[in-house]
Amino acid sequence: RLGNLTLLERVINTSAGNNLFEAKKQAYQQSRFLLTQSLGEKPSVGKDTEVERIAKEFRLEPFNIWNSDAIEVRQQMLTKLAKEVWEMPNIT
Repeated sequence: RLGNLTLLERVINTSAGNNLFEAKKQAYQQSRFLLTQSLGEKPSVGKDTEVERIAKEFRLEPFNIWNSDAIEVRQQMLTKLAKEVWEMPNIT
């Protein structure tokens, strides 16, 4: 599932390896990719910036546990974000 995937720089990915989620969260926070960072910490870039508004609108919140429910929540968030970015109509 897309919700279970994230972009991660090669060096960080190598160090994260096959560790458990708790250990990977620290690696995710080192990424320069906002969506990856948000897995481990709430993204913050200034006050009332576009990044802050996006983080709030799409609920880019860190996860405390990684299970099927968390993956589903992230899947829905990524779907909503993709529809917004690519101006896709709501399809039922």
